[in-house]
Amino acid sequence: MLRAINGHTRVLRLLLSDPSIDVNATNNSSRTALIRAARDGHFEALELLLSFPGIEKNIVDKKNRSALHYAVLLHHKQCVECLLNDKDVNPQLPDDSSFTPLHIAASNDFSDLIRLFADRDDVDLNCVDSIQWTPLHVAAKCGSTSFVEELLQHENVDVNRQNLMKRTPIFNAIENEKIEVVKVLLSREDLDLSVVDSEGHTAKDVALQTKNEDIINLLLNKCFFFIIFIF
Repeated sequence: MLRAINGHTRVLRLLLSDPSIDVNATNNSSRTALIRAARDGHFEALELLLSFPGIEKNIVDKKNRSALHYAVLLHHKQCVECLLNDKDVNPQLPDDSSFTPLHIAASNDFSDLIRLFADRDDVDLNCVDSIQWTPLHVAAKCGSTSFVEELLQHENVDVNRQNLMKRTPIFNAIENEKIEVVKVLLSREDLDLSVVDSEGHTAKDVALQTKNEDIINLLLNKCFFFIIFIF
């Protein structure tokens, strides 16, 4: 079954016509034909498998990754769209790193995938991993500027969401010196720079710790204009 999905849709159809075939059979990595099709970007095979009765659409491998995880990770956009169009596919399963597919997209700056997730009513764009990081936290840390810009187009995204360390996404961008992300986040009127993390630090404190003059100046200018505005 797994060998047959390598672009050989006709062979796959023949196999699926055999009533004795186990469509959810796994290999040594606990990967099924569905996962393999998504990982390798075989759209036609994926579409065929999703339509097969009894297919387990949310089955995971040894890394707790589903077909959707792999389609996102390898940036097979057509496969991602196919999976997300199937309402039986869970879009927010966590893998063994507690990353959902959207977190994976954030870490790789795959901004073109955001809309596909946002179109699902059951997707939380503020979903969190085991340490309460949202996709925005991840994107900020990784410097995924395009992802941050696109994600912030959705009004329900919380730019001030705090993780377990009580840090908002801008803390991550500052600490990792992702200046372009810092600029994008600072452009938000609803950004709260008064947030204090679990160690008693503000974003400005973290900026001073980095000794990055460009970031420090950006923060100081933001605070200066805020003071001018309120007075």
